[in-house]
Amino acid sequence: MKGKKTALIAMGLASMFSLGVFAGCGGGGKGDSLGNKEIGDRTVIKFYCDANATSEKAWFDLITAYNDGVGYDTDKVYVKAKMQKGASSPAASYFTKSVNYAYNVVAMNDSQDTFQTLAIKRDDKAPNGYFLDLTDYAAADEDFQKNTISESTLNWWRMTYNKNAKQGAGKEKHVVGAGQNLLGVPYGTNAHFNWYNKTLFTAQGINLISVPEEELDAYNTEHGSSIKPHGYAEYKHAPFTGATPSQTLDGRTVYKVFNDCIGMNWEEQRYLFKYFTKEYNSSSTSTYGFCSEYWFNYGWSVGGDVMGFNGTDYDFTLMDERPNYIVTKDNTLINGVTYNAGEIVRYEDRVNGIENATDKPADIYEIESQYNAIKEYVSLQVTTDKMVDGAFKGYGVATPETGSADNFFNTSQIAMVRGTPESIVNKEDKSEFDICMPETYREYEGGSVYQSGGDGFAHEYLKVIGETYDDVEYTGDLKVVNGTKIVGNSTSASISQGLVIPACSDPAKYQAAWNFISWVATEGQKYIAYTKTLAPVAAKTLFSNDYMGNEDVAHGKNLYAVAKMSQNAGRGDWGYFEGGKWVRDWSGDFNGSVRKGTMTLSEFAKANGTTAKTALNNMYCVIKGIR
Repeated sequence: MKGKKTALIAMGLASMFSLGVFAGCGGGGKGDSLGNKEIGDRTVIKFYCDANATSEKAWFDLITAYNDGVGYDTDKVYVKAKMQKGASSPAASYFTKSVNYAYNVVAMNDSQDTFQTLAIKRDDKAPNGYFLDLTDYAAADEDFQKNTISESTLNWWRMTYNKNAKQGAGKEKHVVGAGQNLLGVPYGTNAHFNWYNKTLFTAQGINLISVPEEELDAYNTEHGSSIKPHGYAEYKHAPFTGATPSQTLDGRTVYKVFNDCIGMNWEEQRYLFKYFTKEYNSSSTSTYGFCSEYWFNYGWSVGGDVMGFNGTDYDFTLMDERPNYIVTKDNTLINGVTYNAGEIVRYEDRVNGIENATDKPADIYEIESQYNAIKEYVSLQVTTDKMVDGAFKGYGVATPETGSADNFFNTSQIAMVRGTPESIVNKEDKSEFDICMPETYREYEGGSVYQSGGDGFAHEYLKVIGETYDDVEYTGDLKVVNGTKIVGNSTSASISQGLVIPACSDPAKYQAAWNFISWVATEGQKYIAYTKTLAPVAAKTLFSNDYMGNEDVAHGKNLYAVAKMSQNAGRGDWGYFEGGKWVRDWSGDFNGSVRKGTMTLSEFAKANGTTAKTALNNMYCVIKGIR
């Protein structure tokens, strides 16, 4: 249903080079340089590039295209590259070399103990910091202004240094995020999506379709179908020609439909996983429905997080029981910030503009709390005989043994698992595996589930579209308030890869280095699409033939879902601050005990809440412009 386009971009077919050595050293002739055109009087810059055996061909073609194109005709820049696996976690020594030995451009990732840790360093060799401030270069570059990188992704590479920054609540901090200095430019992401096993799905009588939500109305009109905007749904009547009926777990005949281009809501996902869990379905050949060690899709979908800045200091919000809110009218002012319809109110604005405000804004709709999001995620993997919190027991439809997730999925012991773009190449010859959108928060008119034959999850069933409940036909339509669809954030965690200019490199080459970075962020994105390890960051490339129609990368897989998640991805909690220890201090309890049902959520909050808040306020950074 979703077109699998096959047009490919023209790529340079220069011969490969070995890792760990400079390509381009020599006189500039064919065979000993990156490109076929002479170096001449061009400015030569050195690039420390993160590439491995999978991605090096795309990087070679990218640099060759630049050297033979814009670098030759316009910029008068020639790039020499050193390819090194794992180069995007460079040591501090790369930013303290003398001018003659420093790289002019360095690959960098934004995960813990890397970008921010280096960004706040100052020493005798780098009194103004390790990274060159790129803000003015970006502002003056008309070509760069045409980039289609999301602001949220760019914001993770923005940081303003504060020489007075100190640990502790109420102290001055470095500031990360919107409005701050641009210290790096992202070029690729490794965002989470979900893999699913098509063979297991069809064995349960599930009809598989691929229709993006924004194309659904047009598709239904063209094909005379009646598909609703659900990730997974069950219909009383066939929603499209050729749909096959099958039996539910309680013996009803329905049409089961899974759309891999729309994220399931929480109820749909937990119910679907019953079909693949032996405890609920003895005929299932798999043991569980799911495995994921990442909670972000649940918490972020309702605007929650592990921390929130309240205007004064940080709160540890993983167990925050207060509701979140979707704005239902454009230009709604909350805590001095203007929101548009469909946006979720950020923590600081929620606390000060709603909860502590004398006059509450009228055009908001209450949705689930971060606590309920975490409870839903944990409940999937806690067994049905153990408590998640209070009297609430686990669903038992996912395995908590995340260390073996890939093996469980590859051997069909589970039906769905988290994945990233770099995992596609390992499954390119597995036709039974495909990609789908991860779960998100979505509300439907009349709800999603009902109870039959008792209480609790064992007696919970998905409402069937076209069936009647309490004398009302269930339509499966999205809930709409003031014309606004009640749909949460469709987002996922990612490690972003970017390029920085070491401040210790030759100032005479700063502009040349920037010219190359700017090109990678714009025209060069079509080559990043071929790395097979990353998705491009530019929306223009993500949703073009260069990526979605790139069968050399896709191998028939649903790259639409990868593109959507890459466009909306955010940095995970491991990279929020200048170090990741604050996460590791509580994640042991969460991953080792809470997810396995040996510690309740309340016990976790009691054991970790105060110390986590203190650790947050001992960070040197404060984050603005996120969630």
